[in-house]
Amino acid sequence: MNEFLFRRADSEDMVSAHLLALDKAEQIGFGRYIISAKTPFVPEDLSDLRHRTPNVVKRYFPEFPAIF
Repeated sequence: MNEFLFRRADSEDMVSAHLLALDKAEQIGFGRYIISAKTPFVPEDLSDLRHRTPNVVKRYFPEFPAIF
């Protein structure tokens, strides 16, 4: 579960990103691109994440206490 909290991207995401990059290479040119998932948190979570992380995680993933 921790990997889902830190903008994880699975292998299917990586393969899709590489295939899209190959398809669009002539249009977008060379560059370095970061592939990651969107964070599940919103800016309003920041203070609680710093001080009450378990509460925020439980709000998004109610089953998290049983997993840990």
